[in-house]
Amino acid sequence: DGAGRLVQVNPAFCDITGYGAGELAELSLFTGADDPAAPGDRLALESAMRAGEVWSGRLQYARKDGSLYHAGVTIAPVFDHHGKTSGYVGVHRDVSREVRGESDLGEARARAEEQAAIVQKQAGELEVTRDEALASARSKAEFLANMSHEIRTPMNGVLGMAGLLLDTPL
Repeated sequence: DGAGRLVQVNPAFCDITGYGAGELAELSLFTGADDPAAPGDRLALESAMRAGEVWSGRLQYARKDGSLYHAGVTIAPVFDHHGKTSGYVGVHRDVSREVRGESDLGEARARAEEQAAIVQKQAGELEVTRDEALASARSKAEFLANMSHEIRTPMNGVLGMAGLLLDTPL
């Protein structure tokens, strides 16, 4: 009705909420409709109803047992023959799985971004380590080339002198 009280519901609504059709007098469209993540949605719904406009969005509701679920809600005014709002018709669909999926996707995306940052940091560290290893290999190669030259030159002198000593009367 115009105040948001539920007048008639189908069995699917009862299955979603846990309330029986006989308990409608206790319920309104706003019973348990509080979503701390989106507090403006309920206010937007109330405003649309006052203005006689169609509203569609998500709200978080509490079932009869107290458990929470998310509902996709669309409310449209019903007009009498004078064009005045006489009530509302609504569609109330449990979208909890979709909301969980979006949440899980967001968490997975955050974990992937964290892992990508770690991999990027490790790649930078590996690049530094590789550069250090290449510099070390160059230094080692230069050292060995210098040592080879430094050893070979005196050795040639010693071998040459030894040859002279063996081949001459000295």
